[in-house]
Amino acid sequence: MGKIIFAKPKDYEEIQRFLENAYGHSYNYFSENYPAVWNKETTDYRHIYPIREKGDIVSLVRLFPLNLVLGKTRVKVAGIGGIATSPSVRNKGYMNQLMEHAIAKMKEENFPVSILWGDRHRYRTFGYENAGKTWNFTVNRRGLHKAGVKPVFPQRYSGQKDLLVKIIAAYEKNHYRKTRTKKEYALLYRKRGLLLFSADDGNDFGYLALSGEYGLNGCLEFGGSIPTVMGIAGYAMEHFNLSSLNFFFPEKSIIPGSILQAASAWNITSSAMLKIVDLQKTVSLFAAQSGKEKIPDVASLKTHAETEQVPALFGTLSESPFNIFLWPLDRV
Repeated sequence: MGKIIFAKPKDYEEIQRFLENAYGHSYNYFSENYPAVWNKETTDYRHIYPIREKGDIVSLVRLFPLNLVLGKTRVKVAGIGGIATSPSVRNKGYMNQLMEHAIAKMKEENFPVSILWGDRHRYRTFGYENAGKTWNFTVNRRGLHKAGVKPVFPQRYSGQKDLLVKIIAAYEKNHYRKTRTKKEYALLYRKRGLLLFSADDGNDFGYLALSGEYGLNGCLEFGGSIPTVMGIAGYAMEHFNLSSLNFFFPEKSIIPGSILQAASAWNITSSAMLKIVDLQKTVSLFAAQSGKEKIPDVASLKTHAETEQVPALFGTLSESPFNIFLWPLDRV
């Protein structure tokens, strides 16, 4: 087995080149696409776990502490990302070793749950399972017209300080969100390919973030007045000749009637893959999301495998008491 070492600031450039080669990404891909966590100044080296062979990094896993507001629950979650192994040293068990090391660190630092985005069959081995419910709505031009929504000409965010203050205020009214510092907001909204529009339609401020990286068919984030957001969507569809846009919500109860009226289709999908690190703490922290009578008994849950505990508490296909959700801009 390889020796897991601690990453240091001097390793930054090597880590970037290693990740780019392992994933097949372009130069500075991670710092440009994830500036709030992979910038030279924002990288958390304490939670980067590399393995070296002959002096070179050959495998790596990173843990991202995420402070989340999830409805009535506030919880610190262990995000997992930057998982990579050089093709030349695969099948040596390095990834298993690093994942087990990261899980041990999660327990040591008292994280109740861990979250990641990846292949289900790859990560079920470590106790991860699809989790959470996200309500997705496809809205097209005809739907907006039928709902009486008219395009709203927006202002594009390009670093204006006064506009950033308004966007932050709108974002922080969302029931489900990651807590961000002011610096994180500024960095996140500099993401490569990001198009961030806002408008005050009758003093009802709203904003909508789209990404040119994905064909502009999905929203990365939105907040504030939903009628204003939909008006901005109408503008974006006309301006960029889009057939539709996808909107998503973490709670059924907060889905606006105007979205339902304008939507041409909808579905429910899992939000991420989740691992329960500390069962008792998870149930205790998330209890505020649901009536206690709906929460499965902890003693009973302990008799089940980790991958069965996840759907019992955060299931997508079942009646489960808890939910988890991150805006795409905060995913790692």
